[in-house]
Amino acid sequence: MFPPQIENEIRKLKSLVAGEIKKGKTSFSDLYSSFSEDTAKIISSLRLKFGDINQLEYLETLSQKINKYTTAGLKDKQKYLREIVIIINSLDRKKETKYEPQKPKMVENISLNLNSPLNLIKGIGINKIKTLNRLNLRTINDVLWYIPRYHIDRTKIKKVKDLEAGKEQTLLVELVSWERDQKIRNLTISRAVFQDETGYMYGAWFNQTFLRKNLKPGDKLFLSGKVDFFRNRWEISSPDYELYTNAESLEHGRLVPVYNLASGLNQRFLRKLIHDCLEKYSYLLTEYLPERVISENHLLELGNAITEIHFPESEATKELARYRLIFQELFNLQLQVLLRKEQIKKSSSLPLKSTNMMLKPFMESLPFVLTEDQLTVIQTIKKDLARSIPMNRLLHGEVGSGKTVVAIAAALIAIENNTQAVIIAPTEVLAMQHYETISEMLEPKVKCALLTGTVLATRKKILLDKIASGEINLIVGTHALLEDPVNFYRLGLVIIDEQHRFGVAQRWKIKAKGNNPHLLVMSATPIPRTLTLTLYGDLEVSTIKELPKERGQIKTYWVDPSIRAKVYGLLKKQVLSERQGYVICPTIEESAKLELKAVTTLFEELKSDYLTGVRLDMVHGRLPSRELEAKMSDFKAGKIDVLIATSVVEVGVDVKNANFLVIEDAHRFGLSQLHQLRGRIRRGKNDGYCFLISDPVGEESVKRLKTMVTTDNGFLIAEEDLRIRGSGELAGFRQHGLSEFKIANPLRDLKILELAKKEVEKILLQDPFLLRDENKLLKSVITNNEDSVELMRV
Repeated sequence: MFPPQIENEIRKLKSLVAGEIKKGKTSFSDLYSSFSEDTAKIISSLRLKFGDINQLEYLETLSQKINKYTTAGLKDKQKYLREIVIIINSLDRKKETKYEPQKPKMVENISLNLNSPLNLIKGIGINKIKTLNRLNLRTINDVLWYIPRYHIDRTKIKKVKDLEAGKEQTLLVELVSWERDQKIRNLTISRAVFQDETGYMYGAWFNQTFLRKNLKPGDKLFLSGKVDFFRNRWEISSPDYELYTNAESLEHGRLVPVYNLASGLNQRFLRKLIHDCLEKYSYLLTEYLPERVISENHLLELGNAITEIHFPESEATKELARYRLIFQELFNLQLQVLLRKEQIKKSSSLPLKSTNMMLKPFMESLPFVLTEDQLTVIQTIKKDLARSIPMNRLLHGEVGSGKTVVAIAAALIAIENNTQAVIIAPTEVLAMQHYETISEMLEPKVKCALLTGTVLATRKKILLDKIASGEINLIVGTHALLEDPVNFYRLGLVIIDEQHRFGVAQRWKIKAKGNNPHLLVMSATPIPRTLTLTLYGDLEVSTIKELPKERGQIKTYWVDPSIRAKVYGLLKKQVLSERQGYVICPTIEESAKLELKAVTTLFEELKSDYLTGVRLDMVHGRLPSRELEAKMSDFKAGKIDVLIATSVVEVGVDVKNANFLVIEDAHRFGLSQLHQLRGRIRRGKNDGYCFLISDPVGEESVKRLKTMVTTDNGFLIAEEDLRIRGSGELAGFRQHGLSEFKIANPLRDLKILELAKKEVEKILLQDPFLLRDENKLLKSVITNNEDSVELMRV
């Protein structure tokens, strides 16, 4: 450790730089002279205190960087700030010598490596191992890469007397007593009184009555959250809480990480496990980004970045760590995308030319007129399929814009050429729906089959034989089509619906079952134009914006929970008019049991109160596939009037008679997800009614709900979603196919994405096969990636 005087000076430097970074997040002012003068004084003071030549060299470099920062233009200031933080951080860590990666402290575990299972770590019992496995934490490497959701700043603990209304704050208080629970419909509010030496305040939790057992009067704990002043008292709603202990230095006086948990784990255990793994094994992390990329982009070293993302020394170093890890993930993405693009250019496929023998009769038989967008896309696909280069096309469009008809048209071209077509859906419900629609349109001229995981073994064997012999022309199914027993007679076209729910490896796996078949992937989530070239650079993109003219209009209303009774009264009127509706309950990601309880509670409430006499049923993610299919079929057949559901009905459910949608706690849904759900009532000719019941918390929730009311254009919503979340929290990956990212969000990190793409292009231009020494590690990482294994076989 440095002497206290030196430690104090370095702390001052970090504080000054953190202040500059905070300014830079909004806009840079011209008042940098004060920053320059203040840092110059500290550096002068440190020159007198330091005696080591390495430390003095760092000080000189630091002084030069600060001078460049103060005179740089707006564009370069962030770059120099990152360099300044790296130097200060290195100065603090290096002490008397140049910094080296930390070696393991304990000899007993020296034989372990990053791939070692967690049960080999001393002190972790079998029950804890099972719980960690539920979080997909199985190896030491998994633990190191388990990125925190956020950090709580416990460097600044507020006293009750110093609280500020409307701000996120952390307190260290003692629980005095619990008040009587307050019940409002299906909501239970639990309030407790807390105190410190300066005054009293209240904490409120919603539907968490179990806290009475966990937190007892006399307990001392941290509370973190937004504090408000009303009814002449301070109150913090739904705060993060944690019991205080003097022994744990990981819990206070620093930026404290907060992780996703599973039942049976707590933050303290997980923090200690991750901290121990960082100390003993982070030096094993391999730096595979080329040295030039790291240097020119001013990136932290990987081991340093992983340490700082968990237990940062300051906000500044946390931001540098985030930047490095985001860059790395987006770099990997671009490397995969651009390698795929090159492979496609060099590969060949069977040309599928159309004489309109099957296509023309099909289009003439449709009971509706195709839109101009649909006709344009069909012509584009015809040209793609006729070439000897495999089609690799993304078709995205508005909810209900008619992508399925385009997919059938493409399939008919493949079948006309004596090849088979496959349509893969992400869920059995959607696969069943596609099969029913397509077989009704095409049979008996085209022989169709449905293959999902729940098909009985005897029936499955018959289907597999017919698929292998070519007797079946068009196969609709789920991921079951990816299994080894499925062999095709002559696979010509693969169509993947809701493509963002399939990984890259799954795409390659189904393509490998044919002789490089053509590929059409579809998405009902409109993708902002700014992302199509970067996220889907290996795919040509077609767009359907125009909706069929016979579709009804949807009116969307955002209403307060106080008028729920009126909303359900309107729904009951629609049912009496022989219409159907949905009621959507938020998915509870943390607990499937809580989710089931929430849906069941809502079902019982509506059945006994607002919707008496209405035929109700409920569906959720825990239902067995066959039961879910049966209920959806009953709903489509009109045997169920109102379906209470979670977001399991978000994608593709097509019930034309359903024209009424109620979304409870609408603020808990993402904007794109809300729009997808609204698409469930855009299937028929009747006008639809969408009610968003919400008392929102937070500015972003209000923006989402206002956007839903003011527009039903999916492309405008996608752009607004990008804008709202551009500087927000890490959320919503799955709606755009980005669930594989641990920390990056291309919707938010677009500038880093573009920078990463340029770096990959530079590397592949000079070394397309990654054969140079500086790129060999890069190649090994890509080759070991399950999603990328096929990419290197070029």
